Amino acid sequence: MSISNTKKIIHFFFILLFLIGFIFPFFAGAATPTMELTRFSELENGQTGKWQWVMQINTTNIPDNTAINIHLYEKIPGDIKNISNGIEKIKINSATYYTGPILESNKSYVITAIVSHYNLSKTYSNTIPEGTANPSNVLGGDPNTAIGAPPTPLPSQNQSATQQAKPVNTKTTYSPLAPLPDGTGQLMGEIDTDPGCTTDDKGVKTCTNPCPFGKYLNIVIKFFIGMAAVLSMIMIVMGGIEYMTSDLVSSKESGKSKITNAVLGLLLALGSYAILNTLNPKLLEVCLNNLPEAKITILPYDAGINSYIEKTSGNCKVLTSGSCSVQNFKNKNIFSGKEENASKICNIESGGVVASESKTDKCSDGKVFSFGLFQMNLLIHGKSIPTSVGNCSDLFTRNDGSSVTKGYVERDQNGKYIYNCKLKTGRESDYIKCSNYLKTADGNLLLASNLFKTRAFKDWQKSDEKVCSSAFQ
Repeated sequence: MSISNTKKIIHFFFILLFLIGFIFPFFAGAATPTMELTRFSELENGQTGKWQWVMQINTTNIPDNTAINIHLYEKIPGDIKNISNGIEKIKINSATYYTGPILESNKSYVITAIVSHYNLSKTYSNTIPEGTANPSNVLGGDPNTAIGAPPTPLPSQNQSATQQAKPVNTKTTYSPLAPLPDGTGQLMGEIDTDPGCTTDDKGVKTCTNPCPFGKYLNIVIKFFIGMAAVLSMIMIVMGGIEYMTSDLVSSKESGKSKITNAVLGLLLALGSYAILNTLNPKLLEVCLNNLPEAKITILPYDAGINSYIEKTSGNCKVLTSGSCSVQNFKNKNIFSGKEENASKICNIESGGVVASESKTDKCSDGKVFSFGLFQMNLLIHGKSIPTSVGNCSDLFTRNDGSSVTKGYVERDQNGKYIYNCKLKTGRESDYIKCSNYLKTADGNLLLASNLFKTRAFKDWQKSDEKVCSSAFQ
C-alpha cells in the first residue's frame, strides 16, 4: 500500500469519527422509556366506609400528553373481575390516578397501568385493611393535614363512585407510529388534535391550542429536513470513501458525483424552507383551521321563478320591430294591455334574438336550460311544451340523481348562484327537440303568454326588476 493511500485512509477515519460524533446525539435522544406504578396514599370515606387509592405513576423518556390506560380489578377466588377503566395523561414525567371511594375492606385489588405506544405495563396489588383508618387519613378530612395527601385535590364527595371509577373518555389525541421530535429536544408521542376553542358572549372565538394539525405538519417538515441532512452526510462519506480508495478515474468520478448530488439535495431541502420562511413565515404554518367555510344554501323549488340570477344591466326599452314588438303582440293577441311591458322584458332577456341561449342558466354538466325570446326555463316549463314536439317533461335531475323539485338552485356565502342539475342519461334527443322548440318565436311566445295569463310577469320579476322596474308596473 502506498503512502498516499495510507494518508487517505487515515483522513477518512478522522472524518468518520467526526460524523459519528455529529450524528450520535441525534439518536441518543431516543432513550429507553420506563414507568413505575406506586400507591401514593390510601384513604377511607368516613360516610360509606369504603376506601380509595391514589396511585402515582412516574415515567422517563415518555413525552407529555401520552395516554396511560388504567384498569382496576378485584381479586376473586380463581379469577379477577374488572371494576373500572380510566385514562390519564403524562404531565412532566408523572400522572396521578384516583380509584374513587369504591374499594371495600378485606378485599384484594389489582391496578394495571399500560402505555400501549411503548409496550409498557406495570401492576400493583394489595388488600384493603379492616376497620377504620386514622381520622387524619379519612376521605373528606383536611387535605393539608391528611397523611399521604395526594398532590392534587381529591374528587368531590358529591361525585358518585361510578363517576369517579369510570371517567369519560374525551381523548382528542393522535398517536403517530413513532415519536417525533417536538423542536425542544424531546420526543412527542401524541399530538393533541383539540384546538380548545371557546366563544364568549360577544361571539369572539379564542383557542388555547390553535391549528393543532398545522403544528404537527410543521414538526414533520422539520423532521424530514433533519433526516435529509443525516442522509446527505452519509452519502458524502460514501462518495469520499469511493473517491479516496480507488485509483480508477471512473470510480473517482462516481465518488465526486455522489458528493455533489448529496450537497445539492441538502441545499434543496434547506433552501426551500429558508426561501418560504424569508418570504413569509406564515407560509410554513399550514393552518387548515383558518380555511374559510364554504356555506351553500339550497333554495326551495319554485316553479314561479324563471331565473334566479338578477340582471345588473339590460336595455329597458320597447322594441319597435321583430317578434317582440308591440305590434306583433297585438297581431297575435297576446299580453293584452301589457304589450309594452312584455316588449321591455323580451328586450332585457334576449334583445329580441329569437334563437338566443342563456349564458348563465347552465347545469353543472354545461347544459343550458333557458332559451329564446323570453329565455324560457326548460327545466321548469318543459312540461308545458306540446307533446307533439317530444317528451319535454322531467329532462333533468339533481347531481345526486334526485328530483329537481328538492331544490336545484344553490347559493354560496358570497351570494353567487349555482345550479345543481344535469341532463338525464338517454334524454339528449328530447333535449335537442325541446330546446329547438323554445328557440322558435311561436313556441317561446306561446309559453310566455300562457304564463302571463296565470301570473302576469312574476316569472321574470326576480331577475329583471332591478334593471327595468317599469316593466312590472
